Amino acid sequence: MDPFDIYTAEYAWRGVKKRRPWLLVRPGTFNSWMCFAISSADYDSQPFELDARDPDFPATGLDHTSYIYDGDALNELPPGVFFKRLGCLTGDLLERFRKASGV
Repeated sequence: MDPFDIYTAEYAWRGVKKRRPWLLVRPGTFNSWMCFAISSADYDSQPFELDARDPDFPATGLDHTSYIYDGDALNELPPGVFFKRLGCLTGDLLERFRKASGV
């Protein structure tokens, strides 16, 4: 597991516990990861968009345009909640995300 990898994890976000993609940002404590939730829905027009038409999008492993909720506080996910690595942010998409989010 590395920073800016995208993994599925089952963890509560905004009151709903379900399996969803998460962007790993940095290691937390005791093998946990500080993460941002990723959703296929734009709930509040504030997230960072991962546009499926972006040339760097295929590396994310996501199926369709999605949104990183980087305006929310980082969530600390414990090691037992992660299931599968989907992909990662890379190239210009990663650079744009880092600039927009400040991470």
